[in-house]
Amino acid sequence: MWGVDSAAKAPTFRPNVPNCRANVWIWQYGRDADLCPIDTNVANRKVSEYLY
Repeated sequence: MWGVDSAAKAPTFRPNVPNCRANVWIWQYGRDADLCPIDTNVANRKVSEYLY
């Protein structure tokens, strides 16, 4: 099936992290998918409250 996945099927939060002590607050995924490249961002609630 093509289209948007439900929240239950969302990938585990596993972003690439820098090679130093740092926090990763936002993760972008899906833009490089072959079938349905939908650019999706997952943000920590603490950050999303400031953005929206």
